[in-house]
Amino acid sequence: MSKKRVVSVILVLLFSLLSVAAKIIPFIQLSPSFLIDSSPLLYAKWPSGGDAGFRAMLDGKTIEGSSETIQDTILRFDRRPEVFAAGFEIETENIFFALKIDLREELSNFIRYTPSSNIPYFGNTQYAITNAQYPQVAFIEYSSPTFYASIGRRKLDMGPGKYSFMLSSEAQPNLDAIALGGSYIEGKFHLDYSFYAIGGSNSTINGYGNTTEMAKTFFIHKVTTGNDKFVFGLSEMNCVYVTFPSIYDMTPFVLWHNLYQEEHSNVMIELSLEGKIGPLRLWGLYAQDDLYFSGEGGFNNKPTSLGFGAGFDLKLMDGDKYSSLVRKNEEYALKEDTLKDEGGLHLLGEFYWATNYLYNRRTSYTGGFSNDRYGKLTLPYRFYSSYGGFTDKIDAYYLGFPYGPGSILFSLSLEMENKWIKGELSGSLLMRGDDNIDTVIDEKSKDTWLWFNGEVKRVWSVGLDVRVSLESVMKGLEIDADATLNYDEYYDDFVPVVSLGVVKVF
Repeated sequence: MSKKRVVSVILVLLFSLLSVAAKIIPFIQLSPSFLIDSSPLLYAKWPSGGDAGFRAMLDGKTIEGSSETIQDTILRFDRRPEVFAAGFEIETENIFFALKIDLREELSNFIRYTPSSNIPYFGNTQYAITNAQYPQVAFIEYSSPTFYASIGRRKLDMGPGKYSFMLSSEAQPNLDAIALGGSYIEGKFHLDYSFYAIGGSNSTINGYGNTTEMAKTFFIHKVTTGNDKFVFGLSEMNCVYVTFPSIYDMTPFVLWHNLYQEEHSNVMIELSLEGKIGPLRLWGLYAQDDLYFSGEGGFNNKPTSLGFGAGFDLKLMDGDKYSSLVRKNEEYALKEDTLKDEGGLHLLGEFYWATNYLYNRRTSYTGGFSNDRYGKLTLPYRFYSSYGGFTDKIDAYYLGFPYGPGSILFSLSLEMENKWIKGELSGSLLMRGDDNIDTVIDEKSKDTWLWFNGEVKRVWSVGLDVRVSLESVMKGLEIDADATLNYDEYYDDFVPVVSLGVVKVF
């Protein structure tokens, strides 16, 4: 039987299954918006020699006047609103299926121009809708009180805070993944287990000028236990690189740290704590890739690399959850349950510190291990540009904390949500040193892993994000506004980023 016929049979069976007592919701979504984006990287002019300028950025070359890393820039590119989307959802008591195809901006448009809208030829170019990376969302999920399973393309989210050092929907593209989980529930006590298998999105990288191919696959398992007042979680992530995984790389119930798969496996653990006292929720995170002690008898170019996080969430007022027919891509994310009460008015404060070599990996060592340079805890990606063809970036995304190694983030925000409006007023301080994901790890790294190296760069930000449902005026109508003002102390520069749009779902 041909592959096409197999796929057709599977689709027929799927729709036959879902058609029983199913709710099928097709949709078309228009999201015209207006943009102001003065982020520094947009002013790095595209040189006459083709896409060499952007390739230089991808290779980590410094851009004069830019406070961004290339990972910051790619995330900002992903977050631009699409002008058109279409798809459908199918829902039964236990099964949910979603397919969404966006028409959105292409990479060459983002780098070469400073558009004032996402509408082709209206403050923009023809490349406003030519991104060929779709569908953006496509998955099927089964869920019950004690078991869930998800397969397909969506974002994944772990942990009690906005970010996790392992999985954060704020840091990733939509991931191709399988997720499984089960729970034992006895009164208010619960014991949960979850497992994720994640493919590197477009992760076969054909390097420029060589034929190197790099495959990367992630596996994560987590055990969580607690009640309605306290939750403890322990998770482990295995990044399998420059090889295709075998059973021992993904076996759900072993400790991957014990495998010692040199040159093919990079393992990180994360601990999470969450507690609730009345209206106050507190949480903490600890992530560990490597620990080096001076008495170990030799440094193998694996310096200490840790991550720390903490936060509070004070509920000031009760309220309903926001209700709208508009569903953004991140709202399809598979999220862990937390102790957070949704809706109402919340005051939140968060702190994250990724030390200088977290996510990074040694590039060489006297004992060999030349493939370790591919073992960074990052997600590779391939972009297509009508102007420059395929553009590859090996370290395009972090799965967890989006600002990467050598960074500290403080944030304070006020969130408000009811049936008709959802908004956030926030302020933050981002601090960075000279180290990043491209920093070469060598003998000196064992002593420089903790505090920033070089001059500390600070970026202050103030942001407002508001969604207003106009269902009472017209079904499926929403207004979205998102504005951020960044002040970069290093360059003494103010950078506004503003998006204002109307969304209509048919």
